[in-house]
Amino acid sequence: MQITSALMTLAFLAVGINAAPAPLNINLGAYSPALVVGDGALTLLDSWER
Repeated sequence: MQITSALMTLAFLAVGINAAPAPLNINLGAYSPALVVGDGALTLLDSWER
């Protein structure tokens, strides 16, 4: 009965871990490809004035 209880505990842990939402947006700071564009400057007005 001890083994069955341990297996049930492991099964519930596995279900709980799999049910947890995974973080999809990982912030890499300055190394994020979304932030490093051209020279790295994030300006919106300069691009419209050119």
